[in-house]
Amino acid sequence: MLNQAICKYLPTTIQSNRSIPNPKLTSLLIRKFANLHDLLSDTVNLYNYCYSPKAIFIAASYFGLTLFSWFGLIHAFTASTDVTTLRMSVANVVYDCFFLVLFGLLVSFSCLVNRECRRTAILLHKVVCYGSFDRRTTKQLRCFSQQLWHQLPKVSSRLFDFEWELFYHTSGALATYLVILIQFDLGNINYKRLPQGIL
Repeated sequence: MLNQAICKYLPTTIQSNRSIPNPKLTSLLIRKFANLHDLLSDTVNLYNYCYSPKAIFIAASYFGLTLFSWFGLIHAFTASTDVTTLRMSVANVVYDCFFLVLFGLLVSFSCLVNRECRRTAILLHKVVCYGSFDRRTTKQLRCFSQQLWHQLPKVSSRLFDFEWELFYHTSGALATYLVILIQFDLGNINYKRLPQGIL
């Protein structure tokens, strides 16, 4: 909503021929935008402070449960195990899918918030470049723009940012550790149960 208000009241494109109101109203409008962005930054920082331990716990639980549930399923299919062990392995993978959805939602919504915060900084840079203001308003806009450029609010824990790169790195680490566990389990594989095409 803040980005939409900036686009509505301030020039953010080269082609915008919007008439600029008097400098006092423009300065007041920029101060309101700055106050709103400051409140947004405080909200994001409060969310990071309150929920970063829970988010780290979710990420660690997701990693551990996914690793061992998929390894258990592979072990149950390839080793000489009974039907109960196989059913428990399948149930663990199903429960792991809930953690996967929760972690994916956390990362995707965090990416949306981070992207909109970056877009606010880009819009303010465009307002500075494309608008024609008096000297005082231009100085105020440049200070606000530099503040946004150097201190963007970002949803993160204190160890890592919740971006899609975290999801990709976690998936790569899961695949690596899963291959290591399967290599340690080669002695328990019942090769008669494997399809002939794999051998």
